[in-house]
Amino acid sequence: MRHTQRDKPVLSPSKSLNYASPSVCHKDSDGEPKQLSYDDMVTYDNLRTAYFQTIQGKQHRYRVQKFKRNFVSELKQLYKELKTRSYRVSTPRTFNIWCTAGQKVRRISAPTFRDLVVQRLIYNYVYYTFDKGFIFDSYGCRKNKGAERAADRTQDFIRHSPEDSYYLQIDIRRYYYNIRKDVLKQSLERKIKDQEIVNLLLMFMHDVGVDVGSIVAQLFGLIYLDRFDHYIKRNLKIKHYIRYVDDMVFIGLSQQECYFLLNLCIGFLNDNLGLTLSKWRIQSLHRSINFCGYRTNRYYRLIRKRSLKTFNRALAHQDYAAIESVLAHTEHSASYNFLMKKLQPLFNYLPKHLKRRIYKWQSIHSSLPKGHTDTG
Repeated sequence: MRHTQRDKPVLSPSKSLNYASPSVCHKDSDGEPKQLSYDDMVTYDNLRTAYFQTIQGKQHRYRVQKFKRNFVSELKQLYKELKTRSYRVSTPRTFNIWCTAGQKVRRISAPTFRDLVVQRLIYNYVYYTFDKGFIFDSYGCRKNKGAERAADRTQDFIRHSPEDSYYLQIDIRRYYYNIRKDVLKQSLERKIKDQEIVNLLLMFMHDVGVDVGSIVAQLFGLIYLDRFDHYIKRNLKIKHYIRYVDDMVFIGLSQQECYFLLNLCIGFLNDNLGLTLSKWRIQSLHRSINFCGYRTNRYYRLIRKRSLKTFNRALAHQDYAAIESVLAHTEHSASYNFLMKKLQPLFNYLPKHLKRRIYKWQSIHSSLPKGHTDTG
């Protein structure tokens, strides 16, 4: 497989890696590493900070307003339960939504607001301990590691790969619903030595599967596949590999290498994590990679055809919120000029925020060199 001369790949999915490392993310007054502690995490100040972070963007909801009316007494009660180890997770509210990205129905579990505060408390405390151990190209619920950054990185990998090479793209079947509690516990215990923090985290999942719709579920999604990431980078020495939650792309390989790597990935995921693939794709880099909401190739990036259909439907129904959502997603792609040209004839009928967007686009568009073309 393609690698640097000093990196000799070891292609053996049966070999397990040693991920043990000190469970630290803070330092004491002497600057020495400090292990994570349940009592250090559960303080009233930390809980209060978690509350104000959780309430952002949710203040109009009834259950949030109910908590907010007596938030001092609610926080004191929650703090007491956590300190006395009597806290228990409440039954979440479940409902189905249509996921436009995956084109399927997803079962969402909405935790109670007090549980969201506890989840934020834990997330704030343990995030950096795990984040510093993730590979650079693991994207998702990480700071400065969103979908747009992942798409940028994908295009950079394509541009640094031979034009006649191939890519392998794989996706996990029902990822969040197949996360095993015993395997996740091992990953948590490698970083967190305080068993009480581990037990508190594991309260938010089942024996198999985690409820989608909470911040700890997103953190679990990053942690669970981290050992697979290190297997790809350390053992197989794959240079151009990128993961966005459960969607993974390997770029710049030969077709034969892609098929060989596919078998290694299937074996490792099944044997070590109990996961299977829902789909996979091996194609030439002459074709665009459909990843993180964009169709990306060496020269430009387009939005998915599904997003274009959403824009046309929103335009026909004058759904300005949906139009703004698509435009925000499209802004850093070659499709943006195409969509803005479709909006221009309707300028007089658009709300102010869309008019401001058109003004900004016109000021940039007028400065483009002659012969510039737009791609829809």
